[in-house]
Amino acid sequence: MEQPDKYDQIERFLRDEMTPEERRAFEQQLSGDRALQDELRLHAELAETLQGEQVHRLRAVLKETDRTWQRPDDARGPGKVVGIGLRQILAIAATLALLVVSWQLFFRPDRISDREQLFAAQFEPYPMVLAQRDGQDSSTAEGLQAKAVNAYSSADYAAAAEAFTRLADSRPDQSAYLFYAAVSELAAGHPELAAPSFRELLSREDHLFVEQSRWYLALAYWKQGEYEQAEELLRQIQPGQAKYEEAREMLDR
Repeated sequence: MEQPDKYDQIERFLRDEMTPEERRAFEQQLSGDRALQDELRLHAELAETLQGEQVHRLRAVLKETDRTWQRPDDARGPGKVVGIGLRQILAIAATLALLVVSWQLFFRPDRISDREQLFAAQFEPYPMVLAQRDGQDSSTAEGLQAKAVNAYSSADYAAAAEAFTRLADSRPDQSAYLFYAAVSELAAGHPELAAPSFRELLSREDHLFVEQSRWYLALAYWKQGEYEQAEELLRQIQPGQAKYEEAREMLDR
């Protein structure tokens, strides 16, 4: 896939602008492409740090400027390039000025939103229910499970996510591996990587983690600022189900 196509796909995925068919195809590609996962993680972390829409605006301006800079100038012959126009320079300057202001506001403690605080208050990793064994060879399935469980129990969620993802890839029939991989990604601060796995778990509906997957998917959406999707899932949690009271608290914020 060409770089511009990958860039555009990642941006559309993060903005939730893909059709259901495009999202499924992208998530399928994402599940088997570590480089694409890293690229998506970098885009998401930048957007989270610099406050969503403004960083998308900056990326769009810089991308267009780069395209203009690299375009051959027919009037000058092959290999020549045109300079950056005044409009692009002013757009970059204006966007950077806006980001500087946003950066200062973002890191003021009194600007932390109630929604961010609510996520922090509600999220906690799911208790580990898989067997934990020490001294196993990590080259075997049993040893890899031990490594994943130990990392999760030690709150090393990045390592846990990697190990559980490998387990889930090798044993797609074991929903527990995919579930803990997704929870680990969410705990590690990567809701954009966790959400596809929780959606996959909800589509199966034949395992013990259906209710929990709905709750964590709602939190993943919430963390990404996709509040409508999160609230739709929270409303599906019925009295008597796990996390009903917590769901009501978030809806009544």
